[in-house]
Amino acid sequence: MKSEEEENDNIVTASNYRLAAVSFWQSAKILYDNRTLTKDGKTSITTVSPFYYLVSHACELFLKSALLKRGVTEAELKKHNIRHNLTNLLEYLESKSVHVTPNTKSVLHSLNQVHEKHMLRYNLLVSSSAFKLEAATIYEALEELLMTTRLRID
Repeated sequence: MKSEEEENDNIVTASNYRLAAVSFWQSAKILYDNRTLTKDGKTSITTVSPFYYLVSHACELFLKSALLKRGVTEAELKKHNIRHNLTNLLEYLESKSVHVTPNTKSVLHSLNQVHEKHMLRYNLLVSSSAFKLEAATIYEALEELLMTTRLRID
């Protein structure tokens, strides 16, 4: 059984993760709205990698916030097979009886490989299946993940 202090720490950490996630998401929107286009009208690689980095990190933070609010400890979230793995974080959240739509699952699965392996942090990727996601589809998933952080279900 957690002490009241440990419980409050979880809520504070969850709130910090949620706030950071919203900040990353808002920054991604600004970047996308001001993106550089190539001559053929596609988003340039100098814009696309940072955009996907920001949204994938927002996804991770929303998932962690939702899990913390459902009693998962920070130590559990730092386990190697969980900490940056969007798919495993999603499965963990679903194990807490949280329903996630197919769209959000698809977005998380698409972003997982480049996010988990930190490819977006250190490289400008020329191609990736993750880059086929439309911004509106990602924003819809982020909105859903944001909503999972609002409720605390024990």
